[in-house]
Amino acid sequence: MEKAQIRQILNNSRYFKIPFFQRSYVWSEENWDRFLEDMKVVSATPSPFFLGAYIAKIELTNSNEEIGDVRVLIDGQQRFTTILLFFYTLCKKLDKTRLFEQWFFVTSSKHDICLQHNHNDKEIFDAIVTGQLTPALRKKYAKNKVLLAYNFFDENIDIQDFDLNVLLNSLYFVPIDLSPDEDEQQIFDTINSLGVKLTIGDLLKNFLFSDTDDYKLYEKTWKEIFEKDQDTQEFWSADVTSGRQKRTNIDMFLQAYLTIKSTSDFSLNSLFSAFKKYLKEQHFEENKEEIVNDIIEYAKLYRKHFDPEVLNTSLGNTVSSIKRLNIIFWGLEITTFIPYCLFILREQEDNEQEASAIFEYLEKYLMRRLICKWDTKYYNQLCQKFIRNRVITLDELIKGISNIENDYYINMPKDLDIRKAIDEYDLTNKQSLGILFLLELHLREEKDSTQLLVFKDYELEHIMPKKWQQYWPLIGDNTEDNRKKHIGLLGNKTILNGKLNNAIKNASWDIKKEGKPEHPGLQKCARDLKTFQFEDIEVWNEEKIEERNDQLYQQICQVWPENK
Repeated sequence: MEKAQIRQILNNSRYFKIPFFQRSYVWSEENWDRFLEDMKVVSATPSPFFLGAYIAKIELTNSNEEIGDVRVLIDGQQRFTTILLFFYTLCKKLDKTRLFEQWFFVTSSKHDICLQHNHNDKEIFDAIVTGQLTPALRKKYAKNKVLLAYNFFDENIDIQDFDLNVLLNSLYFVPIDLSPDEDEQQIFDTINSLGVKLTIGDLLKNFLFSDTDDYKLYEKTWKEIFEKDQDTQEFWSADVTSGRQKRTNIDMFLQAYLTIKSTSDFSLNSLFSAFKKYLKEQHFEENKEEIVNDIIEYAKLYRKHFDPEVLNTSLGNTVSSIKRLNIIFWGLEITTFIPYCLFILREQEDNEQEASAIFEYLEKYLMRRLICKWDTKYYNQLCQKFIRNRVITLDELIKGISNIENDYYINMPKDLDIRKAIDEYDLTNKQSLGILFLLELHLREEKDSTQLLVFKDYELEHIMPKKWQQYWPLIGDNTEDNRKKHIGLLGNKTILNGKLNNAIKNASWDIKKEGKPEHPGLQKCARDLKTFQFEDIEVWNEEKIEERNDQLYQQICQVWPENK
């Protein structure tokens, strides 16, 4: 492939159009700062500088159109946008904006910039590069990355550091231009598989609204729900963890939606292909508006009820059942039942009480199984079974879980199972923190004077430390094996509103409890907990761990009872 100068690519006889599926411009200060440093080096030591490859598809045009060279920019939006903002700002500071227009504006009756942004950034980008940036637009787009990039360049470009002509002659791309007859959908899929950051949402949007006639439908549906403003876009583009995978929130939603709607099994790696298959089965072209509106209705419910930011949110002392499930989904990374919960929210929209009862039972089911360390690998199948069998009432859910006696893979653990687990198992720090935090939520009353901090502000602490040898001597016939077992029990763990200094966490009980002048102890970091009232405990040992185990067992059976 041959290289091409930037002035040959972005010129006054060719339009590059950013396609519908592309998200907004997302580069940040780190990217802009590195770009400026690169441009300084090129200006000081003129030599070819490669900006990578771009991928564009040549678009067929009518013979009567003023511009015959139009290309859809599939990969390159971030770099092209940055380059044009940089050159505009540099030309403005050099009082050469007319030159910028000669180089980068397309010669036609419209005289537009050569890079045509889509609906996300077009207004602010065009306003900047045409010198029409008003205070009103600055206010409207205050958080927009295009405006932030321009502000950064305006503040940080020193004209002494850059040579305009050297840069125009030294910057190169490797063009990858695809012909009009190449399968555009296949191109998008291939780019996604190669690791370019296109979400399933990006690909699906392009598939749903591929015709120009679809723009009005897009504006009143997809744009309103997924792209309305910066906060909305940040919600849907946020990375969330599902098992071992990180995905965007919109992809998590689309997986949930398709799990509800499709009768076919699919993997996360084939989600988009499965979506296209489902849409084809639903005769999408004939039922486009109905299907799009259905997606939107589910998306509204997802946005309202499922939010990873719950881990950074103060919840108060009265917390809904779906909010507590959010702690399990995002804090304990048990997201498998999100599709079923979304299904219930839609099916029981007019019966909030029934939906809440289902969510409470599901919370109990997941937490009791987590405490017992019972297998989760059948959760996905169970979730699909509940949806396909239309399990939409509490009675049906209880029956669906308990219809196979003594099935370890499905059953609700009994109190005897909880007792055994509490007495024997060492849960992970994340699991222990989640159990204790949720217990605290349940045990608090609205009238209580103190509230929990946000989930992510808590640390899990072993009360008797793992490094016990120096300050916690064995007494009598106690053994190291017995001590190790007790240290790992839930009764020896607590949540703290801050991390203890190493000088405190491994110290003796008295010091750990009271702290030191320069380092707080439990008196400050474990204050007012319902699950750990330590103030009157004079010594902490294996006996006290077993007593607290008993207390936690009672609290677990109170909060997540076996038979209710």
